[in-house]
Amino acid sequence: MELLDKAKAAIVLDHPFYATLLLSMPMIETKGIPTMATNGEDIFYNPDFVKTQTVQELVFALAHELDHCIFMHCIRKGNRDHSKFNQATDYVINDLLVTDK
Repeated sequence: MELLDKAKAAIVLDHPFYATLLLSMPMIETKGIPTMATNGEDIFYNPDFVKTQTVQELVFALAHELDHCIFMHCIRKGNRDHSKFNQATDYVINDLLVTDK
């Protein structure tokens, strides 16, 4: 997808730390999720969601998913409630990304 490619290029140019991880992770298209997700090894994206976003919004969304990997949330979750754990980690990640702008 062109928008996703532009967002990935922006990350490569502006955020080399994220780019290193991003370029090593497969990106898998699926309509089984509403937006984006990761299992710690792959990044999943809904093409319908991608079409509604700007390049900068996609940069944020990709960085968000990458932060889940960086902080090893998929491993650290253990047997905690997935929904609650994901919401808590989302709040932390989004706060970090917004304050790091």
